[in-house]
Amino acid sequence: MPHPAVTSTVLKIRRRKEPAVKVADRELFFRLVKMGFGQRRKVFTNAMKSGGISMELGKKILERAGIDGGRRGETFSMEEYAALANAWDELVGMAGDELDGLWTLCHNQVSLCKLGGTVMTSSHTGWKSFFMF
Repeated sequence: MPHPAVTSTVLKIRRRKEPAVKVADRELFFRLVKMGFGQRRKVFTNAMKSGGISMELGKKILERAGIDGGRRGETFSMEEYAALANAWDELVGMAGDELDGLWTLCHNQVSLCKLGGTVMTSSHTGWKSFFMF
């Protein structure tokens, strides 16, 4: 019986004590990574748009992080994804000033409702307040 033509590799994986990059919000970090790798042949600005981020907000995030959105997401380093997530988080924190009217950044939820100065978002877990203007 002939031996199969298979190449095998053994990996040894060690868990890090600290994450490889520091991010203010892990959910934003992983959401951006999924956007970048979910549509691999798209430039990142289009992947962000497909992920529910408006073009205007996407430009602000990329500009704040100092990253060229014309690149493909799979070319970004973990540090660049961390910079994007931290920029997004900072912009959410500045929503009352810099992002007035850009409340569509609410992370691709099912529906949005602007009530007074509060953005409410609906998902499978129910309504919750996102941020104040």
